[in-house]
Amino acid sequence: MHLQRLALRRAGVVLMVIFSLAVVAVAVHRGLREKPAAPGKPLPVLSLVELDGAPASLRPQAGVALYNVFATWCTPCAMEMPTLAAAAPRLRAHGIALIGIDQGDPPAAVRAFITRYDLSYPILIDDEKTTNALLGARIIPETVLVRNGIVAQTYVGPLTPQALDRMVGVR
Repeated sequence: MHLQRLALRRAGVVLMVIFSLAVVAVAVHRGLREKPAAPGKPLPVLSLVELDGAPASLRPQAGVALYNVFATWCTPCAMEMPTLAAAAPRLRAHGIALIGIDQGDPPAAVRAFITRYDLSYPILIDDEKTTNALLGARIIPETVLVRNGIVAQTYVGPLTPQALDRMVGVR
């Protein structure tokens, strides 16, 4: 009887180890398949939607782009909006595309947010909430600077005017 219980325990431990290894293998496989963008890596294609629900995608392209990932309910995101609103015309004049990426809020909430902060740059919605994973973002707000399709730099947290100037190199 004692030997049978010992054998059952060992079998249970072996099964737990096999199950744990399988879970780790799946996680590693997914991680290898879905690598987040990082400085020096190409920007992945981002599938988003316009405020009217039309599909849109952001693809690596020539030039400089600044992607700001935010949500309308995010207090730190709201804190950086006056900085981005004020900088948008200056960035545009220097050929830098500023694009906001909302994290799945309803279009009406995004429109109200745009109006509240007088945002003059394009805002797209990530209704599937995949942008954070594709960009490797852990928290919002996060801003990603892309030069010629390659991620140049990321900034986590609300942008200040000084941090934005350092990031894009434009005053």
